[in-house]
Amino acid sequence: MLFFESPVATSVTVNIFDCIGRKVDEQIIDASTKNIRIPFNLVGKENGIYFFRIQSGDHIHSISYLKLE
Repeated sequence: MLFFESPVATSVTVNIFDCIGRKVDEQIIDASTKNIRIPFNLVGKENGIYFFRIQSGDHIHSISYLKLE
């Protein structure tokens, strides 16, 4: 689970991509507060680097995540 502080309390779109740019997952989280929990599940996915693109209003934030099992 990721924790993200949004600049505004609004719905948040989270896209997860693998290291070659394929979209692995997409979530839309309706947030009533600025502190947002982003649940994600990479079970069954390959080890490697994943990128999270978090969009809240006009603000976009990217996070990289390394999965090793």
